[in-house]
Amino acid sequence: MGTQGEIHTFRFRYVLSGLFILLVTYLNIMLIKFLFDLGFFSEHVKSFFIPWVIALPQVLLGIFVLYGIKTGRLPHKIINFRKPSGLQMLLSVFVVSINFIFIYVYLIIVTDLGINIIVPSLVPSDILGYGIVVYINLFTICLFVPMIEEFFFRGFLLNAFIRKMKFIYAVFISSGIFAIMHGSIGFWVPVFFSSVMISFLYYKTKTIWAPIIVHSLQNLIVLMVASAA
Repeated sequence: MGTQGEIHTFRFRYVLSGLFILLVTYLNIMLIKFLFDLGFFSEHVKSFFIPWVIALPQVLLGIFVLYGIKTGRLPHKIINFRKPSGLQMLLSVFVVSINFIFIYVYLIIVTDLGINIIVPSLVPSDILGYGIVVYINLFTICLFVPMIEEFFFRGFLLNAFIRKMKFIYAVFISSGIFAIMHGSIGFWVPVFFSSVMISFLYYKTKTIWAPIIVHSLQNLIVLMVASAA
């Protein structure tokens, strides 16, 4: 992304390292989920710990990005931390609306077809936990996770792929990886679509804050709907 005419190439070894870190992060998240699903913990304990415990491995992605910026392997101009304009913020809100319209239509179609395997699972109504943990989980889900994921998937991965292949391929491949990282098959299509839209938004606005705004708002809305259910 970066500035117009920005010339920067990502070394293959660096890109491979990023994908390895992503794999390690994903495996750690799956391991934590597996341990919680073994039945050693009550549902109350699960809702109390799962959101931020699962997010902890993503610190690895954040460290990878910060190390890349510090060493010059991932120049901050490539990620582009430029403050978004009012119009760009409105565009971000518009993208949120498009993504939720798509999810709504997708749910209607797959439900009517009876393809249960690709129906997104419901978000637990008590996902935020109780007491002070609610605020910790809100911070984790609506700020911490969106920032780290957008820094990595858009700031690093999409930019790296753009310099290795055609833009549309870079968007689809990085979005495919992003969707798979969300685990459940039911989320793959909605998350993939959302990631594609966010990637185009990033390309259009040329600021990483626009994708973060979309990601944060979407997570917040999902939490609000789940809590009200």
